[in-house]
Amino acid sequence: SFSCKQNTEKQTKVGTWISLEKKSVELAAGTNEIVKFAITVPKDAGPGEHGGCITAQDTKSYGAKKGSGVLLGFRSAVRVAITVPGKIVKELSIVRIETKRLAGGNYSVSPVAKNSGNVSLDVQTRAQLVSKLGQQTPIKDDAKYPIMPGATMGWPYVFERPFWGGFYRARVSISYNANPADGLGENMGAVKKVRAESGYFFMIPAPQAMAVYAAAVLLLVGLPLWRLRKRR
Repeated sequence: SFSCKQNTEKQTKVGTWISLEKKSVELAAGTNEIVKFAITVPKDAGPGEHGGCITAQDTKSYGAKKGSGVLLGFRSAVRVAITVPGKIVKELSIVRIETKRLAGGNYSVSPVAKNSGNVSLDVQTRAQLVSKLGQQTPIKDDAKYPIMPGATMGWPYVFERPFWGGFYRARVSISYNANPADGLGENMGAVKKVRAESGYFFMIPAPQAMAVYAAAVLLLVGLPLWRLRKRR
């Protein structure tokens, strides 16, 4: 959910707020050096969270200016999250629920949420399938993710298809800390929960169950015909 721009791209927003004491350092083996930096937030910066990063890369892995070929460069990065004081908005909504049949016959259920606020949120998602007959799958609630302001993200859960198949719908909920005074990871007991349900969708039975269904249909159709012939 977070990625730094390439060195060749123009720095914008937080990238222009950060000034490093040094742009390059030379380190002997087994040594380290602290590089100080300053952040200058412009007066017209809006309240809420603003994201950026500071990266470090070995100059020997820079791309060659001449010749051809491929040279991979690897960077290390530190995320910078600056929260400007003002009106902090924490707002999360479920925009849709995506369901998909997988190649092996199981099904994927993905709640897709949008962070409409101006700070990142730590969220915990839950998902469950419920049939028209009231059958319920175990609840899956082991997913905890950060979602950045303005971002829309989905989290897939895989459910084993029921042996007999049938019509099911997905129930999902997402919990997050809605208190504007709390930062990320703080006071996770004070949560707000949003819920949503999908429409019913048909889950294809296992091949063995389909064979049983087919045999039952043949029996129901064939038995009356056999009795009719016997009477004749």
